[in-house]
Amino acid sequence: MSGEGRGAHRLCRSSNHCFAGNTQLLGEASPVAPPRAPESRKRRSSEVTGASKSSPRKKRLYPIDKKVDILKKYVKWREAGASHFVSPIPDLKKKYPGMGKNYPKFLYDKMLKHGSVENLWGDGRPVDYTEAVWEEMVRIIREHRAKQLAPSGRTIRNELCKVFHAKDVPSTTTINEKKREMKFRAIKVDYKPVLTKKKMEGRLEYAKSELTLRRASSGKHAKWRLTVVIDEKWFTEEKPTTAKFLARADSPINDVKFKSKSKETKTQLVKLMYLCAVSPTVGPIGYYKLNWTHHVRYNPKTGREEPAKVDSALLKPIWKKIHAAAAIKFGQGHDIRLVMDKAPSHKSKATAKNVKDAGFDELVLQAPTSPDFSMLDASIFPSLEEECNDQGAQTADEIEKAVKVIWRRVNKKECEKAAKRVELNMEESIKLKGGNNYSEGRKRKRG
Repeated sequence: MSGEGRGAHRLCRSSNHCFAGNTQLLGEASPVAPPRAPESRKRRSSEVTGASKSSPRKKRLYPIDKKVDILKKYVKWREAGASHFVSPIPDLKKKYPGMGKNYPKFLYDKMLKHGSVENLWGDGRPVDYTEAVWEEMVRIIREHRAKQLAPSGRTIRNELCKVFHAKDVPSTTTINEKKREMKFRAIKVDYKPVLTKKKMEGRLEYAKSELTLRRASSGKHAKWRLTVVIDEKWFTEEKPTTAKFLARADSPINDVKFKSKSKETKTQLVKLMYLCAVSPTVGPIGYYKLNWTHHVRYNPKTGREEPAKVDSALLKPIWKKIHAAAAIKFGQGHDIRLVMDKAPSHKSKATAKNVKDAGFDELVLQAPTSPDFSMLDASIFPSLEEECNDQGAQTADEIEKAVKVIWRRVNKKECEKAAKRVELNMEESIKLKGGNNYSEGRKRKRG
């Protein structure tokens, strides 16, 4: 993963950055001058703060010997029973004009908490802070990054106060300015699944075979020309959680762990789902809304019937429709190749039989955890979801309308772009021996 920053239009804009190892940049925060306070506020500030020499509050910061005198008399009084009739407060107020009646108790509480009644700020915060303070700030930022958190200036200051004396800790404003100066910016990162060695080997083998097939394709019955790619897309789903952390160009971020998205079968029971089919050479084949009207199961926990999971029985009526539409597009009904991912409903023996009975000559299953190798996941589905989000589609009718709008824009040219994107993704993955930790941003200029 590369890039230090903070943050798809149409058909070839991928939302699968998480699988491609890409970061979404939220925009660089350029340094800006602090806002100027109104004149009335400036006058009030100089009157009530103790930061300037002209502040009257400066006179109320008693020297240590006076504080000790006040504290001793107050402690002696408390030890004697703290009788109201012999309270030292009236005499102390006469001796130290301007002293509040609660000031002795404040000193007493301060002594118990800090072990001293010395002024915490003295002459104010130092003009320059030691390198140890900023090194500790960087350590705090990296510690939060390991938890996928982007600490605010206030959070950093509170953590610094646990290490340094309060008067040696910068203000929240100063900390935020220093973060910008050190080029710390918030990076938004999509969660991505962790690839095991076995999955990387499967991705590598699949990418090599598909690229070889495409580049060797020629002639009337070439397999690549007769390929159909399908996948399901559901809407109103719960989006994967994202994380933010602070980083800069020289920050070590390789130790950041990313959680995988929850299994799809747990979230697709009550979703509006479409099965879409496209070809890398002739364009869109069609989209088909899955029908759960009679596809239900009994839930013993609730005692009610509910939509069953996506399985071979639900998909069985779809295959003949896809094959018929593809035959019209290709001009022939034989030698048609079907490609889909390894969802449980796709890799079952029943599905393999149903696909063959529908007329498909070959069934190819993609490598696991490889949406970046799918034309639909890497390009077309992000546009479908974006259209629904732009229209605020939530009901079934609204989603159906939005899907129709975007599907009309899926043409041969867009499918060729999507296929080119997948080809470039495979090339990058082969360089990483099946890995997915690459940035798609570099390849958009070529595609």
